[in-house]
Amino acid sequence: MRKTLSWAASILVIISLGTLGYYNLENKNKGYEFAITETLSQNSDAKIVLPDGDEIILTNKSSSISLNNEEGLININDSIIDLSKNITESSSEIKMNEVVIPFGKKSELLLADGTKVWLNAGSRLAFPVSFTQKNREVYLEGEAYFEVTKNELQPFIVHAADLNITVLGTHFDISAYQTDKDIKTILIEGSVTVSRSNIFGFGENEVLLKPNQIASFNKKDNSIKVFDDPNVGFYISWTQGWMQFSHESLKSVFDKLERYYSVKIIVPQDFPSSEVISGKLDLKESVEDVMKIVEDVAKIDYRINKNEIFVDKKLKRINMK
Repeated sequence: MRKTLSWAASILVIISLGTLGYYNLENKNKGYEFAITETLSQNSDAKIVLPDGDEIILTNKSSSISLNNEEGLININDSIIDLSKNITESSSEIKMNEVVIPFGKKSELLLADGTKVWLNAGSRLAFPVSFTQKNREVYLEGEAYFEVTKNELQPFIVHAADLNITVLGTHFDISAYQTDKDIKTILIEGSVTVSRSNIFGFGENEVLLKPNQIASFNKKDNSIKVFDDPNVGFYISWTQGWMQFSHESLKSVFDKLERYYSVKIIVPQDFPSSEVISGKLDLKESVEDVMKIVEDVAKIDYRINKNEIFVDKKLKRINMK
């Protein structure tokens, strides 16, 4: 009887742990769901989606958005919209606004606490009109550079896919595109904590970054690796209209150009996409001018047909005698 009860108790504990782990995992994976889930492309509109579902189309290629913490107003380029009704009063309810930036566009945001956010092409960010909770929480898909206003009593948390990036006040970049195999957190100054809950929700895989460090989270094996990089400034050069890179793969450079210019770069199956190059591109120039520079640096041939760029490795010339 004792042996039977012991086995029964053990099985009950295992089932309970499994159920609790599954529950925590399900809740964690649900996270925040963006209202606009369509794939961002050259045909998408830049927009702000309000909590009630209303949409505000952003017509400029580069938009400027700022929030007034006291009055609940949002200034979009030259227009002012009253969002005071969307200020969260209940601790159990958080009304989020979303800014959606498709390929070929970008945006600058000034959040209610004074935090500045640069949102890159092909990205979306969810944020409240005012930070009234114990934490200042936003949700990111894509890439953004943050200059967070310091507040030791109210930590700032960026949720990006399975990661939580927690700060008090600092400058950092997060690249969390769905199509990339890694999520990268690049620290410029200050300190940030990068964490991911484990499968049972009983703890977190957590790393603390120092300036000039990068945390790379591999989506496939769920691992976080930290490495030093003296050129972290290269990763945020896009906020100033430049693309700087050092020993970066051609595929990575092409991916960034696709998003920034809203084009499709097509390469043959045997193209050496893993080859690395270094350089600096002026993104204020046209895609044709930028591709001419890439052509010289990477030794490639290309042709442009509307929004498609066909690339191949430059053929070696043979001198015939």
